[in-house]
Parts: sequence; structure tokens; C-alpha cells
Amino acid sequence: MAGFDVPVVPVFGVDIVSFFVGLGVFFAVYLLITLSLNLEAGYTGIPNFGKLLFVAAGASFATSVSGRLAAYILHIGVGSDYLINSIRIVGQVDNVLAANPAYSIGLFLLSLLIGGLVGALFGYISSYPALRLREDYLGMLLLASAQFFAIFLAAYDPLIGATAGMGSPDPYRWAGTGRGVRDVLALAMMLIVAGGVYVYSERVARSPLGRTLRAVRDNEIASGAVGKDIVAIRKKVLVIASAIAGMSGALWAMYLGANIFSVWTRFDWTLIPWVILILGGAGNNLGTLVGSFVFAFVIRLIGQVKLVIGDLSLPVGFVNNSGVYGLQYMPVDINRIEFLVVGAVLIMILMWRPDGILPEKSTFTMSKRKLKGLLGLGGEDGPPPA
Repeated sequence: MAGFDVPVVPVFGVDIVSFFVGLGVFFAVYLLITLSLNLEAGYTGIPNFGKLLFVAAGASFATSVSGRLAAYILHIGVGSDYLINSIRIVGQVDNVLAANPAYSIGLFLLSLLIGGLVGALFGYISSYPALRLREDYLGMLLLASAQFFAIFLAAYDPLIGATAGMGSPDPYRWAGTGRGVRDVLALAMMLIVAGGVYVYSERVARSPLGRTLRAVRDNEIASGAVGKDIVAIRKKVLVIASAIAGMSGALWAMYLGANIFSVWTRFDWTLIPWVILILGGAGNNLGTLVGSFVFAFVIRLIGQVKLVIGDLSLPVGFVNNSGVYGLQYMPVDINRIEFLVVGAVLIMILMWRPDGILPEKSTFTMSKRKLKGLLGLGGEDGPPPA
């Protein structure tokens, strides 16, 4: 694919193909994170305000370990300090990966596995002090843990180079050097992973386990009275959801081709998933999917508008200076408009549609046809015997 270029389709000065590829990448990553949050908060009632911890941990360990391991296996940079020479070493690793699709796919799967395992490990560790706490204290503890890890990333050099950052091997290089083909391959791989997690989440929601999770969320006392181990259930959910969040972080770091602490902020990796969950509808995987797409589309559209507007000042009214009228310009930095949009969306949804775009509905754990048969209304099992 070295000579292949992704076509450019300009519409009103915007390359539509590039726009939708970027939209798809954003959508896939945030769909993964929000599905994990929906499993915790939407189905089980765990107020995880520390998603940053699990996403950043999965990304940091995945890129750091896989990069060092790839350099060791390929005998690149032997005897030199990986941290100091990461850019040069990663560049040489990428040259090898560009010519070896098998190595690239193997590195991709390894990074994904490391991200998932590290996320699960951090979820397991967090579950011990956290899951016996009441919801409000649990949310605060997870939030504080995430902030502590963000500070740790900025201060501890060996993991991702702290403030200097660290290069990350690019498992998509084998797609070729044509314009945009690498991003299309990355999008395809991300969508495959996100699709697999979505199917898994739906199977959980439609299983007896899904009913148990809702019961724990709605009434812990009643669930415990019928023999459900509330702490064990919440622990398992936190571990599985954290593994999914860790994989999403690994995917994002591989896409960026680098890892630096400033990427991992509470706004991007905790607040936005919560906004998407509220927007789409908690306790509903389809709502999570729709909310992720709508939010991703709006944010990408704002990004394109910012590129068109640039640094122009926007007139919003008139001002009187000693009898001389002049234009009054917007006193808002256009680069911060996403913050305003996220806050406005959250407020509007909570005011006018608090259940989200697709509110939670009853989930059938078996097909409607089989249910009708069991109820004697006709179906694959027929009416019950007299």
C-alpha cells in the first residue's frame, strides 16, 4: 500500500474523508471507555469518577513495556538507555514494523493485552479499600486515586519519561506511507476491538448476571438478603470494566505514537465519558453507542469550526466609548470552546432529558418468540401442557 493515498473529498473547504476517519477514531476510543463506565455506573451503580486512573495506567504500561520488549527482541539500542534514546530507538523499531505486518499485529495484540491486564490489576487493587464504602465516599476515593496517578506520571521518569514524554512503537506502520492509510488501518483495528466489547457488554446485559447487576444497583439490601455477595459482584465488575478502560488507553497511545503525562487529564478521560453516558442513557448499551457517536460528531465539528475561524475575534454586540460606538468582541478563547459545549450539553440533558437519548428499558434475556412460547402465546416451544 506504499503507493496508495486515501482520496481527498473537500466539502466547504473540509476534507470529509479525513473528518470521518478522525471522528471514527474518537468514537471508537470513547465508546470503549463509556461502555466500561456503563457497566460500572449504569448497570451496577459504582460511581467511578476515577476513569483516568485505569485509562492512563493501561496506556502508560502498554507503551512502555511493549516498546522496551520490541527493542530487546529486535536487538535495537542494546546497551543504551531506552528512556533517554526512546525517540531514536522507537524510530528504528518502526522501520522494522513497516516491513513486517506479523510483527506489527503481534505488537498491537501485546500492547492491548498489557493495557487490559494493567487496567484489571489497578481495578483489583482499587476494589479492596473502595467497594465497602458508600457511593459518595467511593466516588471521591476513585477520583483522588486518579489524580494521584496523574501526579505520579508527571514525577516518575522511568515509566513514560514524566514531563519529557516517551515515544511509542507504531503498529500501524505496515499500512504504508500513503496519505491517510495509516489512520484508516488504525480506525479499522479500533472499531474491531470496540465492536467486540460492545457485543460482550450486550451479552452481559441480557444474561442472568445483568439482572443481578441491576438488582445490586437498585437495592443492595434486598440483593444481599437473597444471598448475593455484593462486595464480590462489585469487585468483579470493577476489574472487568477497568480492563476495558486500560485497553482503550493502550489504543489511544498507539494511535498517537507517543505518551506524555499531559495527555491524561480528568476532563478528557473522566468527565467526557460521564457526559456521554448521561447523554446516551445509563444502563443501555445502545444508548452508550448513540451518545458516543453524537458527542464525537459534535466535538469533531467544533474542531473544524475552530480551524476555519482561527484567531478571528467574533463580534457579539456594541460598546459605547464616550459617545463613540464600536463593536464588542467575544471575550472567550476559541480554543476553549469545547469546555463550554461539554458543560452546556450536560446541563441541557439533565434539565430536559435526564434519562438520556435512549432511556433504560427492560432487557429480554431470551428471545421474544421463546417468551411467547413459555407464556402459551405461541412460539418455538408452543403452549404449555394442560
